[in-house]
Amino acid sequence: MHELNNIADGAASGSGAIVNNLISAGAAIAAAISFFVSTKPAPSQTLPVIPLHTSYSYWDHHWIQWLPGHPRYEAIEASIASNSDGTSQYMRVWLTERQPPKNQTFFFDDETQTRSVFGKSFARAIRYETSGGSGAPLGLDASFEDDEGRAVSWQLKFPPAERLSSQYAGLVPQGGHGEAGVQILWVLGPNATTFDSGVKIGAERFAVTPASVAAFGKKYGAAYTLGISGLIFPYGPSTVAARDGGFTDSWGGGRAFLPKAGDPTTFLTAPFGYKGVNQIELVTDPSGALASYRHRYAAHIARLDFAPPLPNKLDGHRGQYSVSIDGQPPILAGTVSGDATGLVLAPQSPQWATAMPLRAVIRPVDSGRYELRTMQAPR
Repeated sequence: MHELNNIADGAASGSGAIVNNLISAGAAIAAAISFFVSTKPAPSQTLPVIPLHTSYSYWDHHWIQWLPGHPRYEAIEASIASNSDGTSQYMRVWLTERQPPKNQTFFFDDETQTRSVFGKSFARAIRYETSGGSGAPLGLDASFEDDEGRAVSWQLKFPPAERLSSQYAGLVPQGGHGEAGVQILWVLGPNATTFDSGVKIGAERFAVTPASVAAFGKKYGAAYTLGISGLIFPYGPSTVAARDGGFTDSWGGGRAFLPKAGDPTTFLTAPFGYKGVNQIELVTDPSGALASYRHRYAAHIARLDFAPPLPNKLDGHRGQYSVSIDGQPPILAGTVSGDATGLVLAPQSPQWATAMPLRAVIRPVDSGRYELRTMQAPR
């Protein structure tokens, strides 16, 4: 993830749950060409438009240390997430390779979560303790066994007087990482950096110093962040079809959207993800046009609002959209442009986001079914 460094160094790595399963840029282009070539005139569809797919998570705590002296890995990271009522937590630790495509290896203390990421993931007994009080960054003392059977231990510390800062907080640039397969919006909470951190992998210990980190092209050795929201728009195909008074989307193994009790203009999925913390809500107007797409994670919510709402016939549609987290002011805003084959969501602010438009190709099959493919739009 490298979330804090995204601000500090103008770069980002992707979500392990998505980026480790990215299709290559060449494959993405080939898939897009195939889809466009096979697009033929079809009956108009009447279902609400789902303009994208989402993966959303919230991490209560996150730590990172760069590994400038390691021959294979560039960083080690750890994070803790909770269920809806805070009664259950799980820890994950992961190592990121320095060479593209920067593959990641994950270790979870909850075996069910090993299926939440693509690529290499392992269930491990992760022993960890945190230190630090309210308003202060948390230190970390963690140990586990890696996929090669080596003992890994990590100690990250802060001075007692250290306090959290908003210096690096806010929306994080994607920085080109994983852009062939996803669009990533990381929103960081308050954080703090340190050089008092060291990782031992097997018999070797990897520490950080200002000199080693500067030579590695980074601005800090290690860091803690209190609260990270990760909203990801993965690219790929799915099919949306009418069913039981609502509709289904085949993305993510299949999700059913059913009308909310007492409100036929709002559609909800069943809870999914870690202990049911995720749920997607679509709010339409009386005509069926999509006004708001909302993805909840426990007590947190990411939402995309459309003005005017997205009609199910997009040709000639023009409008605006915004993305917000937890009811705060929008972190991203842009324009919506529809045509006979779908739509483009083009960010206008912040300025760096203008380089990451998203294209949704929608091909009606009949009045109760359409095929959707999301991808990076031509710039």
